[in-house]
Amino acid sequence: MSETEAQVREDLALHGGGLARVRSAPVAAVRFRFEGHQAWVRRLAVHPEWQRQGIGRRVMVWAERDLRRRGHRQVRLGVRKLLPGNLSFYEALGYWVAEDHGYWLELVKTL
Repeated sequence: MSETEAQVREDLALHGGGLARVRSAPVAAVRFRFEGHQAWVRRLAVHPEWQRQGIGRRVMVWAERDLRRRGHRQVRLGVRKLLPGNLSFYEALGYWVAEDHGYWLELVKTL
């Protein structure tokens, strides 16, 4: 959690992402990262008041469609092992563990 606002702005300018709004109020966000031909979904976050209402799932559906539209056939993301609920969330969306990196898992989904 050491990212600065400037780093987030730079990351968004380079790779993009999305923002979900309800009645114009931001309730969720996601960022992308592109490394060569690999597309990564990063930093999916849903405001606590809006969690468990399907918004995270809808943001991921949008992200996957956007990446597929850009020509990507696979998406990757990382999940910290200390957050098993996040792992369950992504597995329910069709992601599978591709690699164990110690404190985090790399998940993959074919689009």
